[in-house]
Amino acid sequence: MPMKGLTRKLYEELDETIATKKKVFLDGPYGGSSRDPLSFDNLTMISTGSGVTATLPFLQFAVRSIVKHKELSEYIVLKDIHFVWIIRSEETIEWVREELDRAIQAAAEYVTIDIYIVNAQDKAIESIGDRGKHEVISEITEKGSETSSTNIDTVPLMTKSINIHHEKPNISQIMEESRRYLKRKNMIVSCGSTSMRREVCRSVAGLQSMVFNSDIHKSQHTIEEVFLHTEAFGW
Repeated sequence: MPMKGLTRKLYEELDETIATKKKVFLDGPYGGSSRDPLSFDNLTMISTGSGVTATLPFLQFAVRSIVKHKELSEYIVLKDIHFVWIIRSEETIEWVREELDRAIQAAAEYVTIDIYIVNAQDKAIESIGDRGKHEVISEITEKGSETSSTNIDTVPLMTKSINIHHEKPNISQIMEESRRYLKRKNMIVSCGSTSMRREVCRSVAGLQSMVFNSDIHKSQHTIEEVFLHTEAFGW
């Protein structure tokens, strides 16, 4: 449900009438990055609220490319995809539930999704259906060649490996934990509130020390790059 502003006004008008006519002006598209996400070993996306409209396309593009490379038996640089979304209510998940389900189904061994619901109270971290990523991977693996020819737009829904966290997250902590996902080349995409983007930028700046001093950091990989792409939303 829209919280305020123009979308809230439109919602209230539709709540009073069955149908209404509006003149709509479209502008754009905006956003996008000059860097190819597929050239990175790790892709991390973090967004708040409607900022998911900027990060979701990166997820979809990456997953579609993985599926295509599997079908052609081609090597792909991208190894890990971590999608983080911070929202106010659980109902908001419905905005993109199908897209997230399909991404997991098509590339479960690559994708990790964490959703933080900040308005939830007295609920512990849980995983929908109490099943983890590895169980979903084993199910898909059993299907054999069927997986390699999967079309991301037609696979059945499977939200059971999306991790739901009923808490207000600490952005600094999320970024600190992202260190364990870092590989040789890393891309971080961020879109959301000004405070969130500021914290992500600060954290990524701190991660640059792992590039300059990768030889002294305890890491399985030599970290060559941590690239940040941010987008803002608003009027």
